[in-house]
Amino acid sequence: MRERWIFLLPMLLLGACGGREESPHATAAVVSGLSVEKRADVVEHREQWNKFNGDGEAWIVIQLDDSSYRTASSEAMKLSYKVISESDIAFQDVVRQSRGVTNGLYRLELGGSAFSYSLSVLDARTRRLIVRVVES
Repeated sequence: MRERWIFLLPMLLLGACGGREESPHATAAVVSGLSVEKRADVVEHREQWNKFNGDGEAWIVIQLDDSSYRTASSEAMKLSYKVISESDIAFQDVVRQSRGVTNGLYRLELGGSAFSYSLSVLDARTRRLIVRVVES
């Protein structure tokens, strides 16, 4: 996990520091570990990064077609994504952070500081991949 943050943070900060900004597809693929096709529709993409210290956040929602969703679900299971379940201790946080997703798969990874994390959610109902990154 820590190795991914070492590569992810510079990639995300390039856009914040005036360099070449990565596409939401590339960012979502790196954070989630899942295949994300460039032709997939980006439903929502917001990033806000502090140019001085790198703190900030990214929010990406990508609509997957049925085939891409099946592929992503299979990959997610191999990457030890968890089923969103009310019995899971993180259930309320996952639902809140994903804006209400209650049926699907998720992976929550903690970053280098107490308030840094990434959350990747595959929504079974809407066939969307939701990625949230917070670095502080």
